[in-house]
Amino acid sequence: MRLRTRLLILFTGLSLATVLAVVLLQRENHYRETRQEQEQRARAVALSVAMQRAYEQNLLDLQRLADGLAQVFPDLEEITVLDADGKTVAGKRYHENAHVWTDTVNLDHEGRSIGTVRVAFSLERADRAYAAAVAQTTLIGLALAVAGALLGLFISRGITRGIENVSAAMALVQRDDLTARVDENIGDLEVKQMARSFNTMVAGLAQAHHAFARYVSRQVAEDILSGQIPVQLSGERRRVTVLFADLREFTPLSSELPPEQVVELLNQYFALLVDAVFKQGGTIDKFIGDALMAVFNAPNAIGAHELAAVNAAVQMRAAIRQLNAKRVTAGAKPLRVGIGVHTGDVVAGNIGSPDRMDYTVIGDTVNVTQRIESATKTLFGSRRAQDVVVLCSEQVVEVTVGAAVFEPIGSFELKGKRGSRPLYLLAENVLPRVA
Repeated sequence: MRLRTRLLILFTGLSLATVLAVVLLQRENHYRETRQEQEQRARAVALSVAMQRAYEQNLLDLQRLADGLAQVFPDLEEITVLDADGKTVAGKRYHENAHVWTDTVNLDHEGRSIGTVRVAFSLERADRAYAAAVAQTTLIGLALAVAGALLGLFISRGITRGIENVSAAMALVQRDDLTARVDENIGDLEVKQMARSFNTMVAGLAQAHHAFARYVSRQVAEDILSGQIPVQLSGERRRVTVLFADLREFTPLSSELPPEQVVELLNQYFALLVDAVFKQGGTIDKFIGDALMAVFNAPNAIGAHELAAVNAAVQMRAAIRQLNAKRVTAGAKPLRVGIGVHTGDVVAGNIGSPDRMDYTVIGDTVNVTQRIESATKTLFGSRRAQDVVVLCSEQVVEVTVGAAVFEPIGSFELKGKRGSRPLYLLAENVLPRVA
């Protein structure tokens, strides 16, 4: 049940309870006042009878007295006079109303008891007055109930409107929309304070999310925050495509530049590589000095991850060549980059300790990819490549050969691996189709 409905029911219930309490109190007061009035009238009748001196000598006068009292009290239902022995000596029932109030009063004359008188008064007039009072109270109560309901609706609307806004914004945050904000000018002071606190909290979450994504890939950050990647040491076996990119001859280059310019150059270089990876749905696994390792199909699954990695390599090559053109124009040396791409099975998950862990992929596929990238150094300066060399394994070529053009360059013995492996050079000026 919605809060607004609960508050409306609460205010209406309080109004009706107040009306019921007033009616019950009115009934109690009516009963008490009626009793006091009838007791006073009964004593008045008894006093009149007792003052009749001819009580024992003239019963006719006593009956006349009773009839006279009936005229004085129109609602006198019955009067019966009994002597000291309880014998009826005079009396009469004047009406036949069912609802009466009866009382018996002792008769005293000159200090001695001379009998009793029993009187009965009709309560019809009192009942009519009571019914009229109850009807009036009920009407007033219903008006109060309606007013209470309207007041409850007004108050609840002021309270729930702000709460509903916060609830709607929380639903957006739950869907990872950290741009959600709440109007801080709606509702009472407490609701406004809650809105301000909520906005401050979401702004802090957005800042933390942005900072977090700077240290891990954006997709990993989102998956960790959404709970898709458990924050615990674990892993799963997955088939992925790994891409290594390394800046060649960086050591002599960095020795010629001040440290500040080296950092600026690396940031400019990595920005191009990261942009290419993200556009193809890949994840940055880590930066290793002047090298970058990217993974496709982990942690987020993507279709045709082999082709996505090849596309990323082509985009890297084009972006670096644009940068080199600017560098050459400015009189600086062009950058030389080697890129290796390989597909295989890995274990993907959180690696490290309970206090410090990284999401990464581990396996022979990673090592082979790094060795393929190292093999690019043999091709620099040849007719095949001047500044950017992209080598792919046979496993990548088998999947993407219909979408890209490759040139076999022979078999290579990779460092630390037995036997030779055929490698393929991604052809120049070819942009694979998007999967």
